[in-house]
Amino acid sequence: MPISKFRFEDKYLGWKLNEVEFKDFNLLVGGSGVGKTQILTALRRVIHAGLVGTENVRGCEWTIEITDGGTCYRWEAEIGPIFFPFGGPQLLREGILKNGEILVDRNAASFKLNEEPLPKLKLTESAISLLRDESGISSVYRAFSQFLFSEAATLSHASGSRLLGYQSAGFDRRLLLDLKNRCRSIEELRQVKGIPLLAKVFILQENLPSEFNNIKEAYEEVFPTVSEIKLFDEETDGGFFAADGSFIEEDGLSLGIKENGVEGWVIDDRISAGMRRTLMHFFEVGLAAPGTVIVIDEIENSLGVNCLPPVTAHFLRRTDLQFILTSHHPYVINNIPWRYWKLVTRKGSEVTVKDVAAIPSFDKESLLSRFVLLTNLDEYQEAIQ
Repeated sequence: MPISKFRFEDKYLGWKLNEVEFKDFNLLVGGSGVGKTQILTALRRVIHAGLVGTENVRGCEWTIEITDGGTCYRWEAEIGPIFFPFGGPQLLREGILKNGEILVDRNAASFKLNEEPLPKLKLTESAISLLRDESGISSVYRAFSQFLFSEAATLSHASGSRLLGYQSAGFDRRLLLDLKNRCRSIEELRQVKGIPLLAKVFILQENLPSEFNNIKEAYEEVFPTVSEIKLFDEETDGGFFAADGSFIEEDGLSLGIKENGVEGWVIDDRISAGMRRTLMHFFEVGLAAPGTVIVIDEIENSLGVNCLPPVTAHFLRRTDLQFILTSHHPYVINNIPWRYWKLVTRKGSEVTVKDVAAIPSFDKESLLSRFVLLTNLDEYQEAIQ
């Protein structure tokens, strides 16, 4: 269920995003400092407010629209500037509309669902969370649960001999084994929420080897020296020798690859950041349920020119997902169709996003590089005013 429109204002910090329209694939472009990353941060804050609570949106106001087939859901909310000691800032007003008809109308004095009054439930939790089992509202809750803010960048720079230590991650191995017993198809595994990516990869490896091998083979096309990929579970596999001769036996999951000409396994943070990030992107996309919104900031970070083409191609193949990406790298921009580009500009603290295709001076018939055309636009060169 993709996001179609988004507007956000942080009155406490003095930052405003004018309404932006999103398509199934979106690449936010523009110079440094225009606000590309802040847009993704604002989106994350709003999704967290809908699912969890208001602690991260003090003094903020927003509108977000999501679509499900021909149905449009619109959530509007405004949060007070005062941070209460027990629970966070409180909702001043909130509304949820379905195709223009009001489902929820809420303020500090009243709370109505389908025009029927409800008890005054806590104002630090959204109606989306409080009423998530109600007809209509459940669709919004499910849509918000399908936002995936990429873990690939974090995992590519993680340090330590285990990328997923059960104790350090607060992840119970018993849950992993329970999910392993229950998830016997790729469809079931894709629907699992709230567990670390590497836990899902381990289940994929153990239960669905053909699906795991499809990702492995795609990865080996990018890195031909790689011959094996494996997630090690200490209790199942016991200890093992890494390529540097050290013996690994800590509690958790470890990612290992074998390369031609290298003795032993190359483990976790000994794998190069670019190789790890590429693999994590392949796994994230492969394990995403249809309708997932995947959000990635600066897709080019840690990725060399050998990685960028297959990663961007991998994204474009999943037409049942929505992507919201940022980049300033010419290779990424030139290899994503220009009709998906959205130019971010800023005037003071007010940010505006424009479809590049709608800018009259963008010559779509030019033989020049699209990136060169983009950077020569007046709107690009005067992006910050």
